[in-house]
Order: sequence, then C-alpha cells, then structure tokens
Amino acid sequence: MILRHNDLGTWLGGLLLLSALVGCDSASGAATPMSTGGTTAAGVGGAAAGGNQSNAGGDSSNSTSAGDGGASSATSSAGGVANATGGAKATGGLAATGGTTCTPGTQIGVTNSANYFMASYSSLAPFYIFNNGWSSSSTNLTTAGTQESISVFDTCTPGTISWSTDYNWSGANNTVKAYPAAILGWHSTKGWKVTSQTMLPKTVSSISSAKCSWSYSVTGGASQDVSYDIWVHNTTCDKTSIATDTAPSDEIMIWLYSNGGVQPAGSQSQTGLSISGATWNLWEGNVSTWKCHSFVRQSNSTTVNDLDIKAFLDKLSLGSKCLSSIEAGTEVFQGSGTVKTTSYTCNVQ
Repeated sequence: MILRHNDLGTWLGGLLLLSALVGCDSASGAATPMSTGGTTAAGVGGAAAGGNQSNAGGDSSNSTSAGDGGASSATSSAGGVANATGGAKATGGLAATGGTTCTPGTQIGVTNSANYFMASYSSLAPFYIFNNGWSSSSTNLTTAGTQESISVFDTCTPGTISWSTDYNWSGANNTVKAYPAAILGWHSTKGWKVTSQTMLPKTVSSISSAKCSWSYSVTGGASQDVSYDIWVHNTTCDKTSIATDTAPSDEIMIWLYSNGGVQPAGSQSQTGLSISGATWNLWEGNVSTWKCHSFVRQSNSTTVNDLDIKAFLDKLSLGSKCLSSIEAGTEVFQGSGTVKTTSYTCNVQ
C-alpha cells in the first residue's frame, strides 16, 4: 500500500500511542522497548561488592543500592519499572591473620656468660635478669664470664618469667662467687633499671601483700643456696632518695634450698620459726655497713606458692623502713650445675 505524506504521519502517530500503552506493563522484570528505539535499564550488572547498582544503558533515572551487594531496583523515567536481579552479594575481605604464635620454653635472645650481663627483654617486665658476679675479683678467681652463663625463656604469660643459670666454679670454697638473679626494683649497681610496673619502693607498713611463687630445678652437686635476697632502706621511700649506690640498712635472705654444708653470714639466732607454711632457722650478722638476716628453711623445697614476703619482714619489725628490692637467684660457693627456673612471679601491693 502506498501512503501519502499526510497518511504516513497519521499512521506513525497511532503506532507511537500503541507503543506507549504497551510500555506501562513490565513482564518478568524485563524492560519493554520504547517506540523511539530507546530501552529501559535491563538490570544487567548487579552491585559489585556492596557498591551501587549500575544502569545498563537506556533511560533509567533512579537506582537504589541494597548496600551489601544484593539485588537493587531501577525505575524507568518513562514509567516502566525494571527489577535488576543480577549482582552477587559481597562477601568481604579475607579474615585478619595478624599476630604471632608464642611457644612456652622458647629461648629469648642468646645465652650470655659476660659478667654483669643484664637481660631486660620486654617480656621479662617488670623483672630483669642480672649475672651478678660480685665476688669474681677475689683472689684466685677468674671472672664470672668464664664460669657462669644465663639463658632466658618465654613463658607466654605476662608477669611470669623463666631463666636458667649454668655454672662451674672452683677455688676459695667458702666464698660466694656470684648471685645471678631475677630482680624486681632497685639494685646497688643498676639502680632502678626497670622504671615502670616495679611496684617498689614501698614502706613496709603500707604493704598489704607481698607474695612470690617460684618453681625451679637444681642439677649437679655444687655447694650453693637458692634464695630470695631482699633489700630494705632506712630513708625516704622514693626512687630519688634511693640512688644507685645508696647503702641499705638491712638485707633479708630467704633460703629455700642449700647444699654442701654452706651457711649464711653471722650466726644462728633463732630456730623453729613458723612462717608462710614452713619452718625456718634465723641467722643474723653484719655484712659491710648493713645487717643481714637469713631465714634458712629446715627442709629444702624447689617449689613455693605465694610465699609471704611481708610475713618475714614483719617478723623482723621493719615496718617503718622502705622495701626497695626483691631478688631471686642462686649463690654458688663451688662446683658445677644448673638452676633452671620454669616459673617465677612476684607481686607487691
């Protein structure tokens, strides 16, 4: 059929009207072609990893993101609605795997045999380990560096430490060669090496609790003691007043273990004292410019739980003085062996 110009315009106008009416319905979410050749958004590309739903072309003017990468809807500016069904839900990034694994018993650093070597690793805080060869300059003695070594181990538990001392001393059998030890607080040669979390100094009367636990083993047959060494000052109780070389007024030793017939300084002054669940003999004498009090356990023990340090200080009526330091180590007179501490804690409140 041949149409005239006017007839062609009338026919096209009717066809446009028909197309507009059909476009109001959207079957199964599919966009219906417009008479001008444009199409509504077909919802082809879903939201990417939680992003916004993108238009696939056409005349869609509004899009609404589901926020987590799920389905979104698009509204056609021509009135047609197309429901986008595509787009995978975002599953997020990989789980964080940061941090390190701690294995109890792993050695920290290297074994060191230098005299006056000090291990102050952060995992030891508030303690540090000191290879104190204080008597190594005596006649016929070599330096502690050739006779004694220190190793430190990780416990993976904050506030609990582990270390080992190996030694081989000979000559001057009645002389203490060294006192390698864990130190909490002040030391006469190091001062306040660890300044945070030390809990010390404290006036003895103000202490509500001072308890230490220690588990260790001794191998070899050396003449030695395994002991606490506690220092008290008769001065203003602060870190400024108790300097590196400030002389103490009292030294209190608590011998948990002794072998080879060794004895503390001075002489025995009391026997059969019941303190913190055990029986002790007290030795007293003067050392340098201070008084030394040594509580010797009547039977050896390699494990103590919550040993009541405050009870020993109270037994000596030291309430007005200042507790500056608690040390734990071994005094070796002569012989070879190892003291291995598997667990040590000490808390002062």
